[in-house]
Amino acid sequence: MDDFGKLEEDEKALACLTMALSPDIAPRFLELKSAKAFWEALIEVYEGNEDMKESRKDMINQQLNMFMFKEKPWKIIQRFITLFNDMRTANIRLTNAEINKKLLNALPRSWDMNIDHIHPEDVKEMVIPWKITMAVFRAKNFAEMTRRDN
Repeated sequence: MDDFGKLEEDEKALACLTMALSPDIAPRFLELKSAKAFWEALIEVYEGNEDMKESRKDMINQQLNMFMFKEKPWKIIQRFITLFNDMRTANIRLTNAEINKKLLNALPRSWDMNIDHIHPEDVKEMVIPWKITMAVFRAKNFAEMTRRDN
């Protein structure tokens, strides 16, 4: 490909990137003259450098370590799911056993009678977040049917 072809391709790529941004974001990148520079600036702003990525991972891990059941169960599950989606996005990987232990340790004492029958070896294999989500879903449906607050 000759220089003119490369320049034309770069202009097309730059136009595509510019059009993909919302009007309130695009003006921040108008001074960039190549698609490569534009792409690198987007990565820097929205993904961050390595320090920012590590800081984001630390913050997410801290949120997980401080995760507690303080509100209605349905909101807790939503918060738990959001937290694990954030972990997946930040490329933080936990084993099933680690996830289960974090969740079980966050449960309030009133749930002890429900979890006492779980064998320690089962913690490695069980998908406890799913089981708790289903239990909360059933409780929410029951509360709605009986018009009680859960």
